[in-house]
Amino acid sequence: MAQNQSLTHQDLGAVLAGTAFNNVAENILSGPGGMSSAQMEAAWMASPGHRENILNGGYTAAGVGIAYSSDGRVWVAVEFGG
Repeated sequence: MAQNQSLTHQDLGAVLAGTAFNNVAENILSGPGGMSSAQMEAAWMASPGHRENILNGGYTAAGVGIAYSSDGRVWVAVEFGG
């Protein structure tokens, strides 16, 4: 996302196929480079769909990826699996 500067979800069906999980979800975000993790969490918690992913007890694992684009913006993806 950072390389293309495009906020785009990946194909979760393809992600699921390569795992032992029965269900996966993804939260993505782009913001100013100085955005704190607390600000990221607040943004996701203010969004019903993203909040649902975070609070879903069926997800037993999560992975986080963070990158910065050439213009200094932060790009974040959180993958949930259960």
